[in-house]
Amino acid sequence: MDKLIWIAAAAALVACSGGDPPEFGGDAGGSDTDVDTDSDTDVDSDTDGDGDSDADGGPDTDTDTDCPGDGHDEDGDGRDDNCDNCPTYGNPGQEDADEDGLGDACEASWNAELLGEVALFLPLTGADGWAADGGTWTHGSDKVTGAAAIAGGNYVYESHAIEGGAFSVEVTMDGGLASASGAVHSGLVFARTVDVFNEWWACVYEENSDTLSVWENDGIFLGQKGSVPIAGTSTDSAWRRVRVYFNGVSLACTYEEELGAAATLTLDDGQVPDAMDGTAGMRVSNNTAFFRSFVIYR
Repeated sequence: MDKLIWIAAAAALVACSGGDPPEFGGDAGGSDTDVDTDSDTDVDSDTDGDGDSDADGGPDTDTDTDCPGDGHDEDGDGRDDNCDNCPTYGNPGQEDADEDGLGDACEASWNAELLGEVALFLPLTGADGWAADGGTWTHGSDKVTGAAAIAGGNYVYESHAIEGGAFSVEVTMDGGLASASGAVHSGLVFARTVDVFNEWWACVYEENSDTLSVWENDGIFLGQKGSVPIAGTSTDSAWRRVRVYFNGVSLACTYEEELGAAATLTLDDGQVPDAMDGTAGMRVSNNTAFFRSFVIYR
């Protein structure tokens, strides 16, 4: 995805977070009604307090267009993606208790101060600048299909960097066609160092064992850092969200699913580095998965 497009989208998102400007003007002989593109409503500026700022003889009922939208609403909450302070969690009210511009639904539930912005949001409606390392990665109209029929796994990454400090990375996906054996998983890879050793961390849903796990490749060895069972049952037709949070000391790998299944795996100080950086992306191993969206929070 062209960086200028994402800069423009980010600017539009910031514009949406502020108050709505008053509107003036009207139509002769009736109430003033404008086109509403983002579902938020304002009244006209009424300087004399008579409830009719445009002097058209009717009450003020106009709606504003401070955020024109981009025609795509990933979470279906009535807010177009670039007007939504939390584009992958349905939050039509746009609640933001700490007023940092990031919706409450997207914050870390145990620490609302950890994150403050959507640094990168990709609805996967196009190529989006992804680069693949092995496997087959196919872009559909509103998803990316990842297939890797080997136990070692393959991934696709984006050049947007995680530059240290607190962050969160999230993928939402549908389940797919699992292999009969091997490490069957899908999720995300983060803190990926693109060098001769190819070091990375991953937070993944393991479909063959119905568990959530964290893996580390230190450049020499691939090892599982921890695993927890997922409470509840999962189906391939339901959406699944895998998300990792890092606060500079500890790491939480989380799973939630449309039908209610959930899990959290936490690695504490001493189990993870004091700092993580690199690139982040999607990962699939011995499986086919349908990725719906990819997000980096800061």
